[in-house]
Amino acid sequence: MNPTHPATLPVAAGQLPAVPLTLEGYATLHQMMRFRWTAWRALAENVRREIAAEAAQLLAAMEAKPDGQSALFSLLGHKGDLMLVHFRDSFDQLNQAELDVARFRLSDFLEPTTSYLSVVELGLYESTLKTYKALADRGACSSTSATASTSSIRPSSTWLGFDSATSSNPPLPICP
Repeated sequence: MNPTHPATLPVAAGQLPAVPLTLEGYATLHQMMRFRWTAWRALAENVRREIAAEAAQLLAAMEAKPDGQSALFSLLGHKGDLMLVHFRDSFDQLNQAELDVARFRLSDFLEPTTSYLSVVELGLYESTLKTYKALADRGACSSTSATASTSSIRPSSTWLGFDSATSSNPPLPICP
């Protein structure tokens, strides 16, 4: 037991856990890059235009992907000049987006400065309270109805405006 984090007490029968429901969303990669201006300016004007047109076309295609988009932003501060942000369903797809960017001819003029990986998560704090209260009011957390109550808290389309039947989240154990 860690003295700064007290041991968690088991949830007694009929009690609801004190944790909010969450939905996992896109895996996200942020790539910050410095532009190599000296090398860029050393190129002939027609070569710079050709490389820029190729990059614009490839980035537009990545931005329009139906299974996860990418976007390019101007970056302020010392971390670099540009930031690419990629949203994908999996880390493998993020890896592919990173490899696709590395294949751009423009990447010869981009120096990675930092990056980070994250997962977008939607916390259902208010909905969790309402759901847990409704279950408790119905007596859904008695020992005889624990299994039935688990399926009754899956997020519904009326909560969030999407079809939760496609969610990969497993049923949530509400009552022990």
